[in-house]
Amino acid sequence: MISTKKRLILLDSCILMLPAEKKVNLGQLETLPFSLKVVIPEVVIKELQNLINNGKSAVQKKAKLALSIAQKYEILPSKTEEHTDDELIRLAKQYNGIVATTDVNLRKRLHKEGILCITLVGKKQLKLVGEI
Repeated sequence: MISTKKRLILLDSCILMLPAEKKVNLGQLETLPFSLKVVIPEVVIKELQNLINNGKSAVQKKAKLALSIAQKYEILPSKTEEHTDDELIRLAKQYNGIVATTDVNLRKRLHKEGILCITLVGKKQLKLVGEI
């Protein structure tokens, strides 16, 4: 069961693959100026497993590293088999969460829905977009 005393940060597959792509340290998330809990939606785990099984060699390597990073965090059960982005938005609304992503299309949808987002700014810095 997820405790909602802390603000949830839901990581998507793009952000989880950043350490392999750009050597970004995801530990930055824990230095944000508010109480938070980083979680990985189950649908993101499934997406990474799919990339490992069906992706090109370079993508498979990134997805394997991302999956090993994801295992360090609590997995948030997904109730549906919706598209990953749809489920991230649903969960963010349900838990008043913040989504961490570098996906431009997802970021646009999050903004439209009024959901806060953490994204890559510059080469290695993760930053909150919007206001708490």
